[in-house]
Amino acid sequence: MEPTLNQPKIAEDKLSILETALNLVAASVSSEIIAMPYAIYHMGIYLSLTTIVIVAFLSHISNMMYLKVKDATPLHSESVYELAYLLVGRWAVYLVCTVQYVLNYTSIVFYYSIIGDTLSQLFAHIFVDELATKSHKEVKEVIQFEPLSTQILSHRATTIAVVGLALLSIIFMKQLRELKVISYIFLAVLLLLISLFFAELFCYGGNMALSLAEVVQVKMDHRLITSFAIIVFSYNVQFMVFPAYNELKNRSNARFSQSSIVAIMISTFVYMSTGLAAILMFAPDELKPDMLDNVSTRPGTLSFYTRAVFCLLIFLDVPFLFFTTKE
Repeated sequence: MEPTLNQPKIAEDKLSILETALNLVAASVSSEIIAMPYAIYHMGIYLSLTTIVIVAFLSHISNMMYLKVKDATPLHSESVYELAYLLVGRWAVYLVCTVQYVLNYTSIVFYYSIIGDTLSQLFAHIFVDELATKSHKEVKEVIQFEPLSTQILSHRATTIAVVGLALLSIIFMKQLRELKVISYIFLAVLLLLISLFFAELFCYGGNMALSLAEVVQVKMDHRLITSFAIIVFSYNVQFMVFPAYNELKNRSNARFSQSSIVAIMISTFVYMSTGLAAILMFAPDELKPDMLDNVSTRPGTLSFYTRAVFCLLIFLDVPFLFFTTKE
């Protein structure tokens, strides 16, 4: 009788459809935000938004294909590593592990680099007010003449070390459901970031010389390929399909499909809204591949808080990447 008594508690610990969707969002939406305006502008509004919708649809289909393959195997294996072993052989397990590790590890290193550069710039701004609108390179040139304590506190290595120590308490979670609270916080931070983008647009205005023809025009150069790649990789969430599916309450393909659709709708809204807001603010002359470079050139507290909130967003995204990497 004991297992029966424990069954409701086990079910309560599982993730709902919304919570599963939020985990998928937290695992996929992060640094793509700062590159999306560049992609949308160079592809043109019509082509880029159409591409985003198509890639979003294909991403959902890809998520569900994982589960269809699972259903097609005799043991209904719920792990990409088991599927690789059953369908191809032992060597495929090592290949999948290598690809998964390289992709997630490089993403984590990239995120730490973004956090280090941005936070060091923000700390330098706190100590030296004239650095508020300077680039990271300019900050390094100026800060070397400041007191040693200021140099240490605003150094990239210091900020990365502090962030790494702060993450130690959450990156070793054994189950995805333990990150449930973080996924809710991630959504709140994401909405706050979007609000700050539009507040920046309304408070300081955009480029009034920007014409509709300029926005919809497809720029036929090498940046077009880069822009397409940015959109495609923005929906890279397939590595989280089985971990999320395994912890879904009353799991089934139909319930996970709902989570996948909700997650992709949230992601699409985020990419479109932040991309369009940044284009209105910075395009065409000032728009850079890294939107944080654009934001850092604008004066005022909104610019400071926007960059700080974005760092918090990246900070909250790392545990989800680490979760699948450590497996």
